[in-house]
Amino acid sequence: MASKSVNCPHCGRKLGSYPIDTPRPQRTGGTCPSCGKRYSVEYGQGKIKVSKG
Repeated sequence: MASKSVNCPHCGRKLGSYPIDTPRPQRTGGTCPSCGKRYSVEYGQGKIKVSKG
């Protein structure tokens, strides 16, 4: 299973790894433990995108 790590779009801190080889796109989000701002991650089908949110 291939995965890719992502960084916070606000402060650049490493947030963790997400699988990119899922058959359908998936979305999750959270709050950065470093800066406290929200982010969202869309991943799957060989792509990954991190957004402020």
